[in-house]
Amino acid sequence: MVDGLKLMRTQVFHPSDNRPDVPNTAIIITDGGQFPPKPLLLQEEIREVKESGITTLVVGITTKDLDVNTIVSLSSPPQKVC
Repeated sequence: MVDGLKLMRTQVFHPSDNRPDVPNTAIIITDGGQFPPKPLLLQEEIREVKESGITTLVVGITTKDLDVNTIVSLSSPPQKVC
């Protein structure tokens, strides 16, 4: 997940390609189970995504082992868990 977020932040929404009148919005679909053994790396990348101004909508799809706290921290406000 960390590598995917970094790729999104640095290449998909590359600052040189940004149009100032169009918001950067990403829909992230995850099974919620592939978080790194070092959660601080993930939290740091989530912080950088938010600071870069990317709005994130997160969909967690799984039958078990969903880390709801990470899903909520990754999504932009207002967060809603169903």
